[in-house]
Amino acid sequence: GQKNASNSTGRGRMGNNATACSSGAKRPGVSLSVLTRLAAEAKERQGKMGPIRTWRLHEQPPSRRAAGEPLTTEDVAFEIVRRVAQDAPSGRYVDSEAVFPKERRGATVHVIHAWSCDFASLVAALSDCDSAGSDYFWLDVLAETLSAEEPTPRPVDFWTERLGEDIAATGRAVVVLAPWNGPLVLKRAWCLLELFAADRRGAELHVAMPPGEVDDFDAALCSDLKGISTDLSGVTLSSAACVVQADLEQMLAAAKRLAGGVHSLDQAVQRVLGRWLVKRASDMLETRPDDLGLRANVVTLLEAMGRLAEAEAECLRLMEDQERSLGPRHPDTLETINSYALLLSALGKDADAEVFIRRALQGKEATLGLEHPGTLSAVHSLGVILSARGKVEEAEGHYRRALRGKDRVLGKEHWSTLVAASSLAGTLAALGKIDEAEALYRRALAGQERALGPVHRSTLDTINNLAGLVGDLGKHTEAEGLYRRALAGRETTLGPDHPDTIMSMSNVAMLLSGLQRHEEAIAYIDRALSSSERVLGRDNASTLRALSRAGSAYLAAGHADKAEELYRRALAGQESVLGRTHHLTLSTTHHLASLLAARGGKQGEAEELYRR
Repeated sequence: GQKNASNSTGRGRMGNNATACSSGAKRPGVSLSVLTRLAAEAKERQGKMGPIRTWRLHEQPPSRRAAGEPLTTEDVAFEIVRRVAQDAPSGRYVDSEAVFPKERRGATVHVIHAWSCDFASLVAALSDCDSAGSDYFWLDVLAETLSAEEPTPRPVDFWTERLGEDIAATGRAVVVLAPWNGPLVLKRAWCLLELFAADRRGAELHVAMPPGEVDDFDAALCSDLKGISTDLSGVTLSSAACVVQADLEQMLAAAKRLAGGVHSLDQAVQRVLGRWLVKRASDMLETRPDDLGLRANVVTLLEAMGRLAEAEAECLRLMEDQERSLGPRHPDTLETINSYALLLSALGKDADAEVFIRRALQGKEATLGLEHPGTLSAVHSLGVILSARGKVEEAEGHYRRALRGKDRVLGKEHWSTLVAASSLAGTLAALGKIDEAEALYRRALAGQERALGPVHRSTLDTINNLAGLVGDLGKHTEAEGLYRRALAGRETTLGPDHPDTIMSMSNVAMLLSGLQRHEEAIAYIDRALSSSERVLGRDNASTLRALSRAGSAYLAAGHADKAEELYRRALAGQESVLGRTHHLTLSTTHHLASLLAARGGKQGEAEELYRR
């Protein structure tokens, strides 16, 4: 019943009545009994072949629902609702008093759903909501002009402001996940905009699933959290479907006007879904407080959402409880200790992190063996933490051990082995062992392209790192090609305003500057700096680094006054944010000193900066 999922959202056939209630009037809603009657009629019609779908937009070929195929929300709209409302004057809402005279009230719930969803599943999910019997549901299928005409463009503020105002005025919004596994609603551009707009306006958000799917979802939340998290983390506006290209273009244009651009919208939607997952898991824990696996998943969710302090506290409690109930050498306990160490490192507590990761490694070596995948994971984690502490030579030894073991145990093409190869390459490059580093980067890249694909985030990271290395070796043509490939891939997969994409712009700029292609370099660095200030903020460490790099690009182009201004701004910010002895602060200090010494007349200040 989902064969139209790839091209059917329904919103595009709606005319402009979606904006008609933005004046503040209560939008019309229908009772659950109306939806139940529609679902019953849909079930009766399921055994018959549907009519030719003539309502589709002109670029879509006519089609017909097969007998036995469940009716989607789209089918209900045009096989049932449009027929009921066929005598209504053009432009009237189909749920006007003439159509549903007794069951029409001001809406109390805005329903966010996919038109390609099985309508019976949609109604079943809404029926399972608290207070469903007294609610009045706003669905676009029952509140829009059903028209085959292409809609005229909506006002720019509709997508990010007025839509949210309508939803907030309704009071609550319900997102229907049907099916929960790969939910259609999260693949639709309209639905993502509704989610974003509702959250932006502070509307109360709920998630509904058909009753028959709730238990399956809860079981997966305990056993397959990685799969669920992967699905949700891949939710982006740029990859979502929309039947009307003009609508999608308007949405993307509106999102680009936001502070942080499209990436900020994607992050907001993923935060909404993440909050719901954490709440769902936490609610389950109230009835299953001793489910240590579920508690571990809550830690993982908190960490994925960036709520590191909460994750650290919950992970510590879990670790202590596991030590009491399972024992200090139980594999689950040791894995939690490993996770706790990495959380501490992410919070900048690297000295404490090293203590715990060594404890986890010692326990895994004793209970699992020297070359168990879990042990090798701890070895790699120790390398990560040692690198963060500046113990690069010691980190090298652990990275080598992890790579040797993973080569043997997991195979040379396993994604974890490739991560180990890339990590060791970075450490070797830092130690000046360039030839071996380059060979490992190339091995990691070739394997990641085969195993993960050419635009996977890990693949793009390796491309970026290899570009930096070959650039330092003077292989500028290859470096430029790799940097541009990383930039193009990140723009496509992460969006133009993602921090990794901004870093790629900066990398391209600095390479071009070194090649004396100054106009191109300045264009890229200006774009990177502007995006970084808008997305990350003027006082962010990455923005301040981009500011310093911009100074270097302008100086190389012969704009000394502009370069001095940029260096001074960068230095002031880095001293405040990072401190006077941070390596990035000292780098900018040196750049400014060199500029002042070369310009003359400011020798005293230059000397003071050099001494610092």
